[in-house]
Amino acid sequence: MFPKKPSGSFCEFEAGKLSSGICNADQECELADGEESALDELKKQFSKFQRLFSDWANEETAGLKNYIWLIIGGVLVLMLCCLGCYVANRPAIDQYRKKEKGSSGDGGNVPARNNTTAF
Repeated sequence: MFPKKPSGSFCEFEAGKLSSGICNADQECELADGEESALDELKKQFSKFQRLFSDWANEETAGLKNYIWLIIGGVLVLMLCCLGCYVANRPAIDQYRKKEKGSSGDGGNVPARNNTTAF
């Protein structure tokens, strides 16, 4: 028969491919973790997490589905970011307004528009 190989050594799992398998603890040849099997495992993990997120998003909490709470939270975070940008840039905005007021001869007042149409 075949000589026994230590576990973890390469063996011939597929005919003609010497390093297509790895010996396990029982000295049996198993398929080696190749690129295809790793990619399949990654796809399985992705679909598992996708199902978990989908199940979580459709659960109800406090009368609303979780994805609605996620949207509300996203809108609040967006509003908070806009407010933070406004507060952080407030000195520059005030400086720009003062410069514009000082450069115009009328003190920054814009004349009223005449809304009548000429036909």
